[in-house]
Amino acid sequence: MLFRGCVQFYVGKVQEMSFLEWTVEAEIYLKRLKAECPCESPCDNVILPAVPKDQMSWPTLSGVVREMACEFYDVCDGLYWPDVWNGYFLKRASEIGTPNDRFDPTYVVTDSSFEITTIGSTGGGGLFALLNESGRVAFLPNARIEENKYFDDDRQVRIVAGSLREFAHLLLSDLRCYVEDTRGHQFLDGGENTQ
Repeated sequence: MLFRGCVQFYVGKVQEMSFLEWTVEAEIYLKRLKAECPCESPCDNVILPAVPKDQMSWPTLSGVVREMACEFYDVCDGLYWPDVWNGYFLKRASEIGTPNDRFDPTYVVTDSSFEITTIGSTGGGGLFALLNESGRVAFLPNARIEENKYFDDDRQVRIVAGSLREFAHLLLSDLRCYVEDTRGHQFLDGGENTQ
């Protein structure tokens, strides 16, 4: 089930809220996080400003998947949230579809192997990736990566969202539940707030 815990707040709003509205709401929670952060020196948790469209030349994405990625990157250029849960980081538009090194996977090797485009990571080393064919978003926990291939030997890859839009709303839900210290909320990386 994709909608758990605090995410139920967004059921029915996923298709209604634009990515621009998403950034506005996320900024509200990021300001609250900064104001309430118990850290001696909190990090800057930011949504990076949008960039020109010419930096969106993703050869691995097509059709509806590409359109939704363009719509998302029209309003921001990724995000940097080191203080939210275990840390969330979405790549800049210029980094999408261009693996940084041989450890940036473009393919998941498992019983039913598939091509992916890595779009971000967690502070714990897990990765978020778009499935190139369907546009669904998967969470890839730490595992062996060689020559741009992620080996899902333990079958731990999980589909966390049906689309980039849904994924953005789940990120917002994680941010909201982290700021509000919602007990029992299951985060995108599978962790749960039990304190």
